[in-house]
Amino acid sequence: MKTFVAAMLAAIAYSYEDGVWSGHDWFDEDEGVGVKNGVPYGLDPMSERRISSATLQSGPGVQNEDKENVRMIMEVFGEEDFEHLFPLHDKLYSYEAFLVAAGLFPKFCGEDDPSLGLTEAEVCKRELATLFSHVIFETNGGEPDHHEYFRQGLKHIKEHHCGKYPKYPPFDGPPECNFHSHGWSAKTWPPYEHAQYFARGPLMMKWNYNYGRFADAVYPGYPKDKMNIMMNPENLESGILGFLSALWIYMTPRSPMPSMHEVATGFYKPNEHDELSQIFPAFGATTNIFNGNKECNVEFGTESDSAYHRAQIYLDLLNFFNLHPEYHLGCSKMGPFPEEGSAAHAQYFTKGVQANSCDLVTFPTAYSLYNRSDYKRCVCDSWFTNEDECIMGKSGDKEQLPKTKDGKTEPKSHAQTDREVKVDRDEHVEPEGQSQKF
Repeated sequence: MKTFVAAMLAAIAYSYEDGVWSGHDWFDEDEGVGVKNGVPYGLDPMSERRISSATLQSGPGVQNEDKENVRMIMEVFGEEDFEHLFPLHDKLYSYEAFLVAAGLFPKFCGEDDPSLGLTEAEVCKRELATLFSHVIFETNGGEPDHHEYFRQGLKHIKEHHCGKYPKYPPFDGPPECNFHSHGWSAKTWPPYEHAQYFARGPLMMKWNYNYGRFADAVYPGYPKDKMNIMMNPENLESGILGFLSALWIYMTPRSPMPSMHEVATGFYKPNEHDELSQIFPAFGATTNIFNGNKECNVEFGTESDSAYHRAQIYLDLLNFFNLHPEYHLGCSKMGPFPEEGSAAHAQYFTKGVQANSCDLVTFPTAYSLYNRSDYKRCVCDSWFTNEDECIMGKSGDKEQLPKTKDGKTEPKSHAQTDREVKVDRDEHVEPEGQSQKF
């Protein structure tokens, strides 16, 4: 396990610079996003903040305890607090593992909007309360005779009902344990026959497309390491990688929804379209983000049991962290996040019009704005045939596509490109968007 974790951190720390994407910079003024030497960036402070906060970082050469956000977490939530809040936690879910994972998302407990009127420490406590509310609900031990309900989290590292079935096919478990998707997401992140992508981690992540996109974030440019997660999804049954999956879900926006992080830190500010859907910048919106299609507005005006328990846990945690009670904790009247809402942004890449480039689009593709090397992967996959060499920035010995008379790379036919990126809205599963299941 130590070797595996070390390899993961080394992969995250390493970055490639020059490559076939060099010299093909662009910017999209409407979206406030540009690309410079294969690296996306924001044209304005808010766009840059949105990109950087959602992007899994490395912090090369910096000891974990020296990272500013880790120091803040240690200040407001020490190891004794962790043990008190999670007395039933699985041994793999250690305080140290949580800190290592948190250090890879520096904006977690590392930024806030002044409009909240809270101190940096109070905002960090609010973030911890928000994240832990969903974690505690998802991994609750359900042992009322031992501890209060809100102190029974991190008991399970996986869906124990599904985990009892053998790893190798044929899979003879119940249908509710089979999380192999269909359609384009299955082609993009192919589920292995022997692999079972049922719920694992503190936020119980499931489905092959979530495992695949998470692997893209953790192992940018390392196809073999990414395949390790797809072939062996049980690797998420670990401390650091498990906590990292939960933070990845928590920190990543899924347009038209903001991230849960943006709600907790005050950066999400609803517009008139959001308000028509009864969406407020409070805890209830995070339930809507995480599982709104099942728990929010199920019966208008009546809170679902799951949303109710998440809200009650949050109230208990506000008290645990000595924060004031809040409002709009449920989501019984909330509709889906509207396409015209304030959090709606183009956040995917597809093959560009210009050679050796990719363009920013609103529909889901395999390449996310928030994964550090996804733009480069998009260029490599779209314009070159040797991805392993291309993503490592080696441009001299790769097999390139034919050249046109003017010396430019000949693009694939529009029909072929459309087949690769088109999303069938009638498919069984959409890998992104509001129907996505974690």
